[in-house]
Amino acid sequence: MPTADYSAKVERVPEVVNESDEVHLNNAALLHDYRRDKELNGMSAATQQRNLSYLKKLAEQAGDERFVDMDADDVKDLVAWIHDRDLADDTVDIYKKANRSFWRWLKDAPGNETPDEVAWIELTNSGGNSDTLPESVACGKQKERLRAQTPRSGPGQFNLEYAPFGLVVGDPNRSVEHIDQRIHQVQSDP
Repeated sequence: MPTADYSAKVERVPEVVNESDEVHLNNAALLHDYRRDKELNGMSAATQQRNLSYLKKLAEQAGDERFVDMDADDVKDLVAWIHDRDLADDTVDIYKKANRSFWRWLKDAPGNETPDEVAWIELTNSGGNSDTLPESVACGKQKERLRAQTPRSGPGQFNLEYAPFGLVVGDPNRSVEHIDQRIHQVQSDP
């Protein structure tokens, strides 16, 4: 299966941004500079393309307001617009991550410091479990936390509706041998 050529996609984003009548020229120039600097700092073409496509939509929503003139309330209005679009939590978080990345770059924030304009942003989809791994690759405390988060109907059973990632890896001491599709549980026979 061929892989996507994100480098070519990233190269087209400035053209698309510049052609948009809805993006302020100053904001278009900032997005171009953001892309250049992130590329020089090693950001992958795929991440650049993702961030720029979301930032372009935010720039269109900002209209005639320049990013450099925005304060935290203006950024909150943009994030409120994202939430009003009835998007999936994952998509909302991608918008927020791209927005934070851009503002850190724009304000030249050192290290992990976050500018006031975006310091209030919290991610919603991960629920604090962004470092949770599937049980088959988890170890130690991660495995214990994963087991505690996965309700079981009985010994050796996992409820598919509640398992992280929507899948069940199984108990590492036993193999998963029986799938009962009628009740949506995976059982391991002793």
